[in-house]
Amino acid sequence: MARMSFAILRHAKIKSSTKGAAISHNHRLSEVEKININPAQKHLNRSFLGDGAKDRIDALLPPKMRKDAVVSVETLLTASPEFFDGLEKDREKLAKNPVFLAWVDQSLGWAKKEFGSNLVDAVLHMDESSPHIHILSVPLIDGRLCAKEVMARKELQRRQTEYFQAVKGFGLERGVPAEETKRRHIGLKEDAGSGGKAAQVQAQLDRAKADLLRLQKLSKEWSDKDLAKVRALEATITSKNAAFESLKAEAIALITPLRTEVKTMKTQITQLEAENAQLAKDLADAKKFAAIRSNYQAEKATGTPAHLIIPDAQVKNEPIEAPKTPVEAIPAQWADIPIATKMDAAYGTPVGVYGRQVVLHMGRGKHVMHTVPDGQPVPKLKQTEQEKGGVSR
Repeated sequence: MARMSFAILRHAKIKSSTKGAAISHNHRLSEVEKININPAQKHLNRSFLGDGAKDRIDALLPPKMRKDAVVSVETLLTASPEFFDGLEKDREKLAKNPVFLAWVDQSLGWAKKEFGSNLVDAVLHMDESSPHIHILSVPLIDGRLCAKEVMARKELQRRQTEYFQAVKGFGLERGVPAEETKRRHIGLKEDAGSGGKAAQVQAQLDRAKADLLRLQKLSKEWSDKDLAKVRALEATITSKNAAFESLKAEAIALITPLRTEVKTMKTQITQLEAENAQLAKDLADAKKFAAIRSNYQAEKATGTPAHLIIPDAQVKNEPIEAPKTPVEAIPAQWADIPIATKMDAAYGTPVGVYGRQVVLHMGRGKHVMHTVPDGQPVPKLKQTEQEKGGVSR
């Protein structure tokens, strides 16, 4: 005789302190989850309203309410495991089974009709022991939070009956009230006062005890040969771990000096770049000096007079115009000195000034005569030169 499958509907109160935990669990955002979740099947879960459940809840809440007010009601829609196993035990295939998909659509349709605009989240879980749908709704009646009325026993029984009517076409029977079965649903609660967390921990302990008993039973059935294989495997794992740690230490020992060497090379590269920049500057200065020296030598060879102040970067061999102002008498000692070139005018030191005629000292006892063109300033003698008899006009 085949076992009957039941349509199952459960309710849970969600307060502000547990709202985040409920949403996190439903959307698999938490790293700490229930022990019966299979990570390999998470991709089969479906979120029908998408992210933002918290914002949708907050948008419906009244501006003033008690701190411990119930801000949402979680309704779980599912069926007996036999119903789903009868359709398809493989979850990948079950997720595509047309009868299962029809049950999902029918359940969602009932939830939308029941909760209307108060419905804020709907998620299908395929990665737990039995497929089920989480429905979150805000318990509003005429704009007021009325969780007490929404969660009244009469209302809970009404919803269980009406949900059964919506899905009975799949061969499901009405579920037996929890007061009769004494069964507790394992939920994910953060509020220590609600007792949900303690219930989950107890359920985990019960599961762990059952697993331990099963393993103890299996261990008695194992032969000494099987146990030897396990111990050998454990020894291999330990050896591999030790080898890994050894390789890790070697890698660190190799990488550390390389990092230091790279840092040193970066410093050297920076220094070389600075030296190259300085060499480039020195080269430019050398080229400039070579050009000036070349012009100077050309002027020395031609004997062409030069200006005292050079207006251009490139020195040109241009004759100096004769001064338009009268030339003053020049002492006889300077009568036979050569005429200055532009280079002489640029680098010579004035030791005598006679009107616009300037005697320049070029070093090593050499003197030249420079005529300052009209419109250019006549240099002033230093105090020491004046004391020697030089005249400054």
